[in-house]
Amino acid sequence: MQKDIIISLGTNLGNREENLYRAISLLENKAITIIEVSSAYETPSWGFKGNSFYNACARINTFLSPYELLKELLKVEEILGRKRNKKNGYQDRVIDLDILFYGDEIIFSNELKVPHSKLHLRNFILLPLIELTPKLIHPVLKITIKELYHICPDDSFASKVNIDLNFPPIFDSFSYISIEGNIGVGKTTLAKMISKNYKINLQLENFSTNPYLELFYENPKKYAFRLENHFLVDRFTNHTKFWQKKPQAVVSDFCLYKCLVFAKTNLSKNKFSLFNQKFYTDIKNKKNPNLI
Repeated sequence: MQKDIIISLGTNLGNREENLYRAISLLENKAITIIEVSSAYETPSWGFKGNSFYNACARINTFLSPYELLKELLKVEEILGRKRNKKNGYQDRVIDLDILFYGDEIIFSNELKVPHSKLHLRNFILLPLIELTPKLIHPVLKITIKELYHICPDDSFASKVNIDLNFPPIFDSFSYISIEGNIGVGKTTLAKMISKNYKINLQLENFSTNPYLELFYENPKKYAFRLENHFLVDRFTNHTKFWQKKPQAVVSDFCLYKCLVFAKTNLSKNKFSLFNQKFYTDIKNKKNPNLI
């Protein structure tokens, strides 16, 4: 059974923003689902002199046991370059991942302590926790996260960082992203969600009535080329009209190259050769996705 679990993320070396985004991405490549990530807070180093930290918390779901989850967190730390040593005390670190809560379980062993034994003493943990789950009751201390914050002895200053860890800045690198896949997998739904959350332009495939569609089903061999050619012209025309507006960032629920997939399935070898030639002639002046 999946349980609500909360982990903390911290970093004070290198590109701290990138470290947090990469850690979140790597965690989702494991048997982990990221439900929500808090704001990031910049705070002074705690317990030693060093660079200031970016700290955040994430609510996750997983079927992994607490100890299996701990191993995955340590693997992500290692991938990102953290080198643990036996030096006493706190140290600078490229990434630090800890389990704060694993449902309402209480674990006390040499390898793992849950809830985290010092979370109630640290503003940089309690502040992001309040965002995620202010009414969560600490299973040992028996009071809520919000109450813990009000009695926390840590008076260090924490400032909210102007980044949203729930939405990596992918459109800074890829200004035109196309969502592709089989019919019915949710391409349009996903594209609409991305467009809404990132507040960017949405390019949807517009279907006009293809006059050859019914004829194609009656006589595929005779009408296949005319069917596919009509789809090609229609898609290219709509594509050109959309990009005349010169949008800056775009997510689309289709890619023009899928014309080739359907054409190769429906056309004879000779007809597909003609179609292929026309496609690559026409697409030279078309905007292509940076990422599919």
